[in-house]
Amino acid sequence: MLDHYQETYRVTHRFEYERNRLFVLFILVLIVAIYLALNKEVAQVALDFFAPKSDAARDALAKVNFYRIFNVISIMAAFYIVVNLHHRYSTIKRNYNYLAKLEHEIREELQIKPPQIAFTRESTFYEQNRSSLSKFVRISYSIILISFVMLFLGIRLWSDWPGWPGGRSTADLMQTQYAFDALLFGLDIALGLPILIAVLAYVTLTFRRT
Repeated sequence: MLDHYQETYRVTHRFEYERNRLFVLFILVLIVAIYLALNKEVAQVALDFFAPKSDAARDALAKVNFYRIFNVISIMAAFYIVVNLHHRYSTIKRNYNYLAKLEHEIREELQIKPPQIAFTRESTFYEQNRSSLSKFVRISYSIILISFVMLFLGIRLWSDWPGWPGGRSTADLMQTQYAFDALLFGLDIALGLPILIAVLAYVTLTFRRT
Protein backbone atom coordinates (compact mmCIF):
# COMPACT_ATOMS: atom_id res chain seq x y z
CA MET A 1 0.00 0.00 0.00
CA LEU A 2 2.86 2.36 0.82
CA ASP A 3 4.58 1.63 -2.49
CA HIS A 4 1.32 2.24 -4.31
CA TYR A 5 0.95 5.56 -2.50
CA GLN A 6 4.43 6.71 -3.53
CA GLU A 7 3.99 5.57 -7.10
CA THR A 8 0.67 7.40 -7.39
CA TYR A 9 2.29 10.54 -6.04
CA ARG A 10 5.15 10.30 -8.56
CA VAL A 11 2.69 9.88 -11.43
CA THR A 12 0.68 12.87 -10.21
CA HIS A 13 3.84 14.97 -9.91
CA ARG A 14 4.77 14.08 -13.50
CA PHE A 15 1.30 15.13 -14.66
CA GLU A 16 1.74 18.45 -12.83
CA TYR A 17 5.00 19.04 -14.69
CA GLU A 18 3.31 18.29 -18.02
CA ARG A 19 0.37 20.54 -17.10
CA ASN A 20 2.70 23.46 -16.33
CA ARG A 21 4.52 23.01 -19.65
CA LEU A 22 1.23 22.87 -21.56
CA PHE A 23 -0.01 26.02 -19.83
CA VAL A 24 3.11 27.98 -20.83
CA LEU A 25 2.96 26.58 -24.36
CA PHE A 26 -0.72 27.53 -24.65
CA ILE A 27 -0.03 31.12 -23.59
CA LEU A 28 2.89 31.35 -26.06
CA VAL A 29 0.73 30.08 -28.92
CA LEU A 30 -1.94 32.66 -28.07
CA ILE A 31 0.59 35.51 -27.85
CA VAL A 32 2.23 34.65 -31.19
CA ALA A 33 -1.14 34.20 -32.89
CA ILE A 34 -2.42 37.55 -31.57
CA TYR A 35 0.79 39.33 -32.57
CA LEU A 36 0.76 37.96 -36.11
CA ALA A 37 -2.94 38.78 -36.47
CA LEU A 38 -2.15 42.42 -35.66
CA ASN A 39 1.07 42.43 -37.74
CA LYS A 40 0.39 40.21 -40.73
CA GLU A 41 3.39 41.52 -42.65
CA VAL A 42 5.72 40.02 -40.06
CA ALA A 43 4.57 36.51 -40.99
CA GLN A 44 5.34 37.04 -44.66
CA VAL A 45 8.71 38.67 -43.89
CA ALA A 46 9.64 35.68 -41.70
CA LEU A 47 8.72 33.31 -44.50
CA ASP A 48 10.84 35.29 -46.98
CA PHE A 49 13.79 35.29 -44.58
CA PHE A 50 13.85 31.51 -44.19
CA ALA A 51 12.90 30.78 -47.80
CA PRO A 52 15.37 29.46 -50.37
CA LYS A 53 17.05 32.20 -52.38
CA SER A 54 16.30 30.83 -55.83
CA ASP A 55 13.99 32.84 -58.10
CA ALA A 56 11.67 29.87 -58.62
CA ALA A 57 11.25 29.39 -54.88
CA ARG A 58 10.60 33.08 -54.35
CA ASP A 59 7.98 33.13 -57.09
CA ALA A 60 6.25 30.13 -55.53
CA LEU A 61 6.35 31.57 -52.02
CA ALA A 62 5.04 34.90 -53.26
CA LYS A 63 1.73 33.14 -53.86
CA VAL A 64 1.66 31.67 -50.34
CA ASN A 65 -0.23 33.51 -47.63
CA PHE A 66 1.77 32.42 -44.62
CA TYR A 67 -0.59 34.21 -42.24
CA ARG A 68 -3.52 32.10 -43.42
CA ILE A 69 -1.51 28.92 -42.99
CA PHE A 70 -0.45 29.93 -39.49
CA ASN A 71 -4.06 30.79 -38.67
CA VAL A 72 -5.17 27.23 -39.32
CA ILE A 73 -2.19 25.77 -37.46
CA SER A 74 -2.59 28.07 -34.45
CA ILE A 75 -6.27 27.41 -33.79
CA MET A 76 -5.82 23.64 -34.21
CA ALA A 77 -2.80 23.78 -31.88
CA ALA A 78 -4.77 25.84 -29.35
CA PHE A 79 -7.60 23.30 -29.42
CA TYR A 80 -5.21 20.36 -28.95
CA ILE A 81 -3.30 22.03 -26.13
CA VAL A 82 -6.30 23.23 -24.13
CA VAL A 83 -8.02 19.83 -24.32
CA ASN A 84 -4.86 18.13 -23.06
CA LEU A 85 -4.42 20.86 -20.45
CA HIS A 86 -7.88 20.14 -19.06
CA HIS A 87 -7.26 16.38 -19.17
CA ARG A 88 -3.99 16.69 -17.26
CA TYR A 89 -5.47 18.92 -14.59
CA SER A 90 -8.59 16.80 -14.09
CA THR A 91 -6.32 13.78 -13.63
CA ILE A 92 -4.21 15.70 -11.12
CA LYS A 93 -7.26 16.73 -9.09
CA ARG A 94 -8.63 13.18 -9.17
CA ASN A 95 -5.28 11.71 -8.10
CA TYR A 96 -4.89 14.10 -5.18
CA ASN A 97 -8.40 13.29 -4.03
CA TYR A 98 -7.49 9.62 -4.28
CA LEU A 99 -4.24 10.17 -2.34
CA ALA A 100 -6.12 11.95 0.45
CA LYS A 101 -8.47 9.00 0.85
CA LEU A 102 -5.58 6.57 0.58
CA GLU A 103 -3.78 8.39 3.37
CA HIS A 104 -6.78 7.86 5.62
CA GLU A 105 -6.66 4.11 4.92
CA ILE A 106 -2.91 3.98 5.55
CA ARG A 107 -3.27 5.81 8.87
CA GLU A 108 -5.95 3.34 9.95
CA GLU A 109 -3.82 0.39 8.83
CA LEU A 110 -0.76 1.69 10.72
CA GLN A 111 -2.91 2.85 13.64
CA ILE A 112 -1.62 6.42 13.42
CA LYS A 113 -3.72 8.75 15.57
CA PRO A 114 -3.69 12.56 16.05
CA PRO A 115 -1.67 14.55 16.93
CA GLN A 116 0.69 12.52 14.72
CA ILE A 117 0.70 13.99 11.21
CA ALA A 118 2.23 11.14 9.22
CA PHE A 119 0.37 10.51 5.94
CA THR A 120 -1.66 13.70 6.03
CA ARG A 121 0.35 15.55 3.35
CA GLU A 122 -2.44 15.60 0.76
CA SER A 123 -5.39 15.70 3.15
CA THR A 124 -5.71 17.50 6.49
CA PHE A 125 -2.14 18.85 6.64
CA TYR A 126 -2.49 20.43 3.20
CA GLU A 127 -5.85 21.99 4.05
CA GLN A 128 -4.58 23.42 7.32
CA ASN A 129 -1.36 24.86 5.84
CA ARG A 130 -2.53 26.11 2.45
CA SER A 131 -0.97 29.43 1.41
CA SER A 132 -3.21 32.46 1.88
CA LEU A 133 -2.20 33.63 -1.62
CA SER A 134 -3.28 30.42 -3.37
CA LYS A 135 -6.77 31.72 -4.16
CA PHE A 136 -5.37 35.02 -5.41
CA VAL A 137 -2.95 33.16 -7.66
CA ARG A 138 -5.73 30.98 -9.08
CA ILE A 139 -7.88 34.04 -9.79
CA SER A 140 -4.96 35.85 -11.44
CA TYR A 141 -4.09 32.90 -13.68
CA SER A 142 -7.75 32.46 -14.58
CA ILE A 143 -8.14 36.12 -15.58
CA ILE A 144 -4.96 36.00 -17.68
CA LEU A 145 -5.99 32.79 -19.39
CA ILE A 146 -9.57 33.86 -20.18
CA SER A 147 -8.38 37.29 -21.37
CA PHE A 148 -5.85 35.82 -23.79
CA VAL A 149 -8.34 33.27 -25.12
CA MET A 150 -11.10 35.85 -25.64
CA LEU A 151 -8.65 38.20 -27.36
CA PHE A 152 -7.32 35.37 -29.53
CA LEU A 153 -10.77 34.20 -30.61
CA GLY A 154 -12.06 37.74 -31.10
CA ILE A 155 -9.17 38.71 -33.34
CA ARG A 156 -9.50 35.47 -35.28
CA LEU A 157 -13.19 36.10 -36.01
CA TRP A 158 -12.50 39.73 -36.85
CA SER A 159 -9.57 39.07 -39.20
CA ASP A 160 -11.11 36.00 -40.88
CA TRP A 161 -14.50 37.57 -41.53
CA PRO A 162 -15.22 37.00 -45.25
CA GLY A 163 -14.59 40.18 -47.20
CA TRP A 164 -12.23 41.76 -44.65
CA PRO A 165 -10.17 43.99 -44.79
CA GLY A 166 -10.91 47.33 -46.37
CA GLY A 167 -14.67 47.09 -46.20
CA ARG A 168 -14.80 45.47 -49.63
CA SER A 169 -18.07 43.91 -50.68
CA THR A 170 -18.38 40.29 -51.69
CA ALA A 171 -18.59 41.29 -55.36
CA ASP A 172 -15.14 42.88 -55.16
CA LEU A 173 -13.50 39.65 -54.03
CA MET A 174 -12.48 36.66 -56.06
CA GLN A 175 -14.97 33.88 -55.55
CA THR A 176 -12.33 31.38 -54.48
CA GLN A 177 -10.79 33.81 -52.00
CA TYR A 178 -14.17 34.55 -50.48
CA ALA A 179 -14.90 30.83 -50.18
CA PHE A 180 -11.54 30.30 -48.48
CA ASP A 181 -12.22 33.16 -46.06
CA ALA A 182 -15.64 31.70 -45.28
CA LEU A 183 -14.04 28.31 -44.66
CA LEU A 184 -11.53 29.84 -42.21
CA PHE A 185 -14.31 31.73 -40.47
CA GLY A 186 -16.28 28.51 -40.11
CA LEU A 187 -13.18 26.80 -38.71
CA ASP A 188 -12.80 29.62 -36.19
CA ILE A 189 -16.34 29.03 -34.95
CA ALA A 190 -16.13 25.22 -35.06
CA LEU A 191 -12.94 25.12 -32.95
CA GLY A 192 -13.32 28.41 -31.10
CA LEU A 193 -16.42 27.31 -29.21
CA PRO A 194 -14.85 24.04 -27.92
CA ILE A 195 -11.70 25.98 -26.97
CA LEU A 196 -13.75 28.46 -24.94
CA ILE A 197 -15.75 25.67 -23.28
CA ALA A 198 -12.56 23.76 -22.41
CA VAL A 199 -10.94 26.89 -20.95
CA LEU A 200 -13.98 27.66 -18.81
CA ALA A 201 -14.07 24.03 -17.65
CA TYR A 202 -10.36 24.27 -16.79
CA VAL A 203 -10.86 27.47 -14.80
CA THR A 204 -13.85 25.98 -12.97
CA LEU A 205 -11.73 22.96 -12.12
CA THR A 206 -9.06 25.15 -10.49
CA PHE A 207 -11.59 26.35 -7.90
CA ARG A 208 -12.97 22.90 -7.17
CA ARG A 209 -11.59 21.41 -3.98
CA THR A 210 -12.01 17.77 -5.03
